[in-house]
Parts: sequence; C-alpha cells; structure tokens
Amino acid sequence: MATTQLHHPIELDEKYKPRPIRFLRLAELNDWRVKVYGISARQEQPDSKFTLAAKKLAQEQLPRPAMSKGRYGVGIVIAHEGRDGNYVLVSWWIEENLLQHHVYFSPATPHSHLSTFHRLGSSHACGNWPYSRSSSKPGLRRFSRIR
Repeated sequence: MATTQLHHPIELDEKYKPRPIRFLRLAELNDWRVKVYGISARQEQPDSKFTLAAKKLAQEQLPRPAMSKGRYGVGIVIAHEGRDGNYVLVSWWIEENLLQHHVYFSPATPHSHLSTFHRLGSSHACGNWPYSRSSSKPGLRRFSRIR
C-alpha cells in the first residue's frame, strides 16, 4: 500500500484556535426561511453590522421565487469574520438532497462589512435534508427546529 508524503509542509500564520460558531436566528428573507449562523476569529460572534450586511446580501442573491420545482425555500447563511477577511456563505437546498453554495468575500479592513462583496464561487454538495418521518417530503417544520 502506497503512502503519501508531504514534500512541502503547510506553514500556518498562527497556531490553530477554535472559533465560536453561533446560531444567531431564523430569518425570513423574501419568501425564504434561512438559518443564520455566525463565526468570528475576533470575538464570540460577528459584529451585528456585518451580520445585517450578510443577511442583505443573501436576500439579494437567493433565487426567486423561493419555492419552485426542485427548490424548497429553505437555506443557510453563514457570516464569518475571518482573520484575512469577511466571508458570507449563502446555501439552499435544491432537488432532493443537494445544497447549492455561493461564497462571497470582502477584505478585512475597517467597515469592510459595508463594502462590496466579491463572489468567490459556487458549488453543489450533498445535503443533510431533514425528511419528515411520516412522508418522503422534506420536513420544513423540522428544518426550523434543528439548530
């Protein structure tokens, strides 16, 4: 069995420190129901102005209508204050088990949460869709309760 060796070890700028991840709120954005989470490298939770900017960005970027064939109107918004910049992740479930991701970035400068976010990319990933036990349809009530 072959083993993989790193020829160039990764050098970190600083030692790893866990970052607090907080469920902030369940929000209604247009007809979307989204869970908003916060992550911060600087404090217990992201700055409230940054969180508001993240929600506004999500509201602008989430497709309309919220509910359509293959789209359920539920998603996740993550406001992440990183050391190198601010990230907003906007994700929503599509089809039966896929999660559509869009990632946005703004440099870490004073008041950068008020500046323009640049889209870094998007992807599809398998999701953990909460199905109702009584049917094969997604359990929207259950989605709202899970933190």
